[in-house]
Amino acid sequence: ESTSKVPWAGKPFVQLPIEVLEVVLQSAVLSVPPSERYYCASRLAGVSSTFRKLMLSMPALWTDIHSAAAAKNRLAVYTGLRRSMGLGLHITLEVDSGSQACTDVLEIAAPHAHRWHSFRLQASATSVVFETDRVLSALTEIVTPLYLPHLNDLCLNYDFARGRTWAEMLAGGTLW
Repeated sequence: ESTSKVPWAGKPFVQLPIEVLEVVLQSAVLSVPPSERYYCASRLAGVSSTFRKLMLSMPALWTDIHSAAAAKNRLAVYTGLRRSMGLGLHITLEVDSGSQACTDVLEIAAPHAHRWHSFRLQASATSVVFETDRVLSALTEIVTPLYLPHLNDLCLNYDFARGRTWAEMLAGGTLW
């Protein structure tokens, strides 16, 4: 049993072992979609000095680098890279969050390509064609020459079906 206790959010009479609080914080961050993990982790780190210390001691919670975070705040990408402390990264580009945000993530994360464990590019029929083209051009220019020794998962997903299922497309006699 742990002898370390942490006051819970300004209520010193309620105390939890640090190990339990770490599990609670990890569960909270990992329960949200990857596009929101940076903001969830940041909000939790802002609750108290204890939460901040714990959140910063768990670099695995900062390894999801997502274009949605870059679209809101480019600094989020730099912060996530720094707080992940050398761990493997999971890079996700959603063209729907904007080609500039995707390009920003690529440019900022490129020097850390040796840490990339997964890379996902997601575009949908709602993505404007020129936005997708810009991201693909950036991929060609920035990512192609990179050395990616730890890349285990590569996913390029384009929803050309415009939300229709394969059965609906085949029943209609066309894939377009």
